[in-house]
Amino acid sequence: PGMLFLFLVCVCVSTSCCVVVSSNALSPTMCGLLDELPGPSIEVSDHAFDKLEEFRAQMPDEIKEWMDDEQQCLRFLRSRKWDVKKAIKLATDVKSWREEYKPLSIPPSINKLRMTRKAFWAGHDKLGRPCLILAGKNHWPKESDTELDVRLSVYMLEKSFRKRMPPGVHNFITIFDLRGMTRKNQDLSMLKGLAKTLQANYPERQAYTFIIGAPWYFRMIWAGVKPWLNKDTRNKIRMLGSDWK
Repeated sequence: PGMLFLFLVCVCVSTSCCVVVSSNALSPTMCGLLDELPGPSIEVSDHAFDKLEEFRAQMPDEIKEWMDDEQQCLRFLRSRKWDVKKAIKLATDVKSWREEYKPLSIPPSINKLRMTRKAFWAGHDKLGRPCLILAGKNHWPKESDTELDVRLSVYMLEKSFRKRMPPGVHNFITIFDLRGMTRKNQDLSMLKGLAKTLQANYPERQAYTFIIGAPWYFRMIWAGVKPWLNKDTRNKIRMLGSDWK
């Protein structure tokens, strides 16, 4: 689960797109799909409450202070099918990753990358989830550094969690705009690197990814990325037809 982010991923971190992300401007097709998405937060059912209490009771001291948010705990639990031991292992691994990776620390060179308009946030859906727009046509692999692209993606997500998510909202939506994209914009290594990072460290943050304007050869790219994504993440990705507007 995770941001394909996160989508494919929530996620090549790329963009510039003229998609208007106001629920009033979306087509009946996209609005209908939005109604099928996971909610902006995880509901605490009786089963979830029991698992949450068990999770908190077994949580090691080194992650207790970091895992002080109920929705955060629920995200880790749901991403591991409510298996408490697996959720604790994931939380421990993510905390270690964050301490080493420092997702909010970015090198000065990343500012130049941001100016390419590979990725940006554009409004919210009707449930208040921020929408990340990715534009494949603005990504040039020969001029890009995969590690830097992934770091920019992570940084943008971290900032949105703090500044763009209203109270009660804990996930986001990605619109992957492939209109105008050519083979020169393809970058399988970037997608794999981003998918791996987001899936491993941002459980249940990605609500859905919409892919629009996909060229025929995109199926080849998708075939290469798909095996890197677990079933839950794959189910959060929808390719929309020409009637997406």
